[in-house]
Amino acid sequence: MGVVTKLFHFLAGIYHVYFLLYPTINQLKSLPTTSAFGGRWKYLTFITNMVNCWYFIIVFCQDFILTFILSEERNKKIKRTLDALFGGIVCPAAIVVGTAFWGIYHIKKAAIWPDKLDELIPPIYNHMMHTLAVNRSTTVPPYSALIPLL
Repeated sequence: MGVVTKLFHFLAGIYHVYFLLYPTINQLKSLPTTSAFGGRWKYLTFITNMVNCWYFIIVFCQDFILTFILSEERNKKIKRTLDALFGGIVCPAAIVVGTAFWGIYHIKKAAIWPDKLDELIPPIYNHMMHTLAVNRSTTVPPYSALIPLL
């Protein structure tokens, strides 16, 4: 695995951690729906980004740490498991979130993103939640890793 891929895994993991901490760091006003039952966990967007965060952190650890600790056979099993996790959960969830959000957003914005949210949540955070999830999740690993899952 190349240095660029390892760097991508590291940066994607850092990005997701920043995304999850963004409301706290920037002191965004708490929305009434996030303090109600389920909090942020009731949103598929948050769950998808949490799964992405853990995936990229685990892959980064596998790239650097587990490669030196575990045997090559055991490392291959972990890599296959991570590829299956990516192809079965991470990538499809990100594509569903991005497609559903932007599809509904362009048809009827008020149904999914009320005007009140424009005042509370900056546009960059909106793109962090919905656009970049698809871009990151469809680039790594190679699509040849997804073929056995079909």
